[in-house]
Amino acid sequence: EVSSSRLSSAAEDQMRTNVIQEIMNTERIYIKHLKDICEGYIRQCRKHTVMFTDVQLNTIFGNIEDIYKFQRKFLKDLEKQYNKEEPHLSEIGTTFLQHQEEFDIYSQYCNYHHSACEELSTL
Repeated sequence: EVSSSRLSSAAEDQMRTNVIQEIMNTERIYIKHLKDICEGYIRQCRKHTVMFTDVQLNTIFGNIEDIYKFQRKFLKDLEKQYNKEEPHLSEIGTTFLQHQEEFDIYSQYCNYHHSACEELSTL
């Protein structure tokens, strides 16, 4: 009975490790995608004022730069809670709770998604 509970505990630790590592990796990749959009596409589009007006860019990209800024801070705080040696002991849940109200930033992005798609279709 003792060995099966240890095995169960080890399996639970491994499962928790897998979930936490997946969250961390997904957040890191997401930041890279946001960086590509903000520091790549948007920056280049702003240089070509003949092709895109500020209004068009604001409509298409919405508050993505604010989201990028928020997500960088969020990831930084997640990294502080991440235990590299024993990932299953990481306490990343507190980071989600600390930032829960800031996730409202996505409401604005989602609310304007239809407008962004319409604007893109006219280009």
